[in-house]
Amino acid sequence: MLCNRCQQTLVVAGECKNCGGVYLTKVREATDLHETFKGLRAGEEIHIEMNEDQYSGKQWEVTKPLHTSFRLKLKGPFVQNPQDGQYGTRTFVFEVVGSGSGNIELHEVQRVWSWFSTISSSTAPVVGGKQFNCVFQIK
Repeated sequence: MLCNRCQQTLVVAGECKNCGGVYLTKVREATDLHETFKGLRAGEEIHIEMNEDQYSGKQWEVTKPLHTSFRLKLKGPFVQNPQDGQYGTRTFVFEVVGSGSGNIELHEVQRVWSWFSTISSSTAPVVGGKQFNCVFQIK
């Protein structure tokens, strides 16, 4: 984890000098689609923040198989926008575990509701749904 000050100031990439936190690359759906991020190292983290509309019935999932250079550490919960609870974000945290160049891809899936279980999602991409893809080059 990064200290509060660093969480607010790190936009694309940086190292927390105050708390000695993990070096991370923060990626946002709105600005970083199809970008290439260079210079990552094993042990670093990639945080990908995706926008979601909870009334749409769709949410983001990692496209399988995930490239072997990455390990999914966390698929965060839907975090509501305080000004409008319909909209919010979901953050995926990946650990860099390999080297070379690899893609991380996400796609929209249909949320499935059931009276007998918790909310889950389908693994099949929504036909005509959004996709997200970035390339990461690892030293």
